[in-house]
Amino acid sequence: MTGAKAPPPSRHPGEREPSAQAVPTELVTRLLASSVPELASQGVTMRYEYADDHVTVRLGEAHGASFPTVNRSPSFDPISMAYLRTAAQAWAFEAQVPLTVGEPEFGYRFRYSIFEWIPGSNALRSPLTVESARRLGAALAVVHQSAPIDAPEHPHVQVPLTWQSQAVYHLIGRVEARLSPGGRALDGHAAREAWDAGLDFPHSRDQTWVHGALDPRVILSDGGRFVGLSHWRELSRADPALDLTLAATALNSVGLTAMLDAYGPVAQPSTSLRIRAGVVARALNFVLAPNPALARLGWSRLSEHGCLEVAGQ
Repeated sequence: MTGAKAPPPSRHPGEREPSAQAVPTELVTRLLASSVPELASQGVTMRYEYADDHVTVRLGEAHGASFPTVNRSPSFDPISMAYLRTAAQAWAFEAQVPLTVGEPEFGYRFRYSIFEWIPGSNALRSPLTVESARRLGAALAVVHQSAPIDAPEHPHVQVPLTWQSQAVYHLIGRVEARLSPGGRALDGHAAREAWDAGLDFPHSRDQTWVHGALDPRVILSDGGRFVGLSHWRELSRADPALDLTLAATALNSVGLTAMLDAYGPVAQPSTSLRIRAGVVARALNFVLAPNPALARLGWSRLSEHGCLEVAGQ
């Protein structure tokens, strides 16, 4: 690829896109009245804004809708959604499968989903137990089935870690200026080493279906019990290590080991180094998040991966 121009750093682990779209309740109501009038009449009974890239609303007791706030590609791709509706019927865990995908209108720029509501919380508010981490690993092994060539490719596959380094080093510099809730500082050298250790390993050529947007907030949890996965907007074809890395941000070191054990043999021995690099980078991003729970999680992951030092030393 001599002479190839690097694309902008990937959002994994780059920072949040600046072009977020506001989704006021009045717009939600108008969109729903156009796409699912039979559900719109129930009205918005709750609004959730805990995610960086979408707003979720509850419609009555049994349904909900998710409205993206930033651009993503793929985005509820028709081939992916058709596959999901069929495959999820055989899964032993819950999947928040869209009943309907609404198209952009009224100035709203993105596709959005309407789905049956799954009771419970998420892995940020209710961290998974070790046994549930195993169930998450087993679930990802089921998700990661062979994908057809016409399945959309996740854009992350086209962004080697080396092209993301500038964004990661920038994050390190920003986090170095902060202290954790326990008064510890980022060890910038250790964070760079963790990131650089994963740079030499390309994406696997063995691409499968992947969730594509895993995050502690889309891993469904009921008091620490793994329930399932939500927010399938980026279901696509990619290196399965992408999902493993993103899921790892929800788990401590013991849970990560349990997840990988249950998942089964990974494609390459280097996957563990890539996972650690990705977790450190995502943790840096979490630390800078306005959500206090997410920031605490970021500091915890940095500590577990040996990237914090005692303040003042």
